[in-house]
Amino acid sequence: MSREDFKRAVDISEKKILQLSVASNLSSKKILKTLDQATRGYIGLLDMILQPNHSGKMNDD
Repeated sequence: MSREDFKRAVDISEKKILQLSVASNLSSKKILKTLDQATRGYIGLLDMILQPNHSGKMNDD
């Protein structure tokens, strides 16, 4: 996924999925770089990072 596509995916996640009441700055260069490195551009990993309880697998049970 290109950097621009990744930025769009983060923007969509922030606005449409997370629906935060305040700006999170997820699209800032520094945070985008960190997210890109952590996910290697994989949307599924991005989703797991931004919504850790969404999958139900990242609990401390």
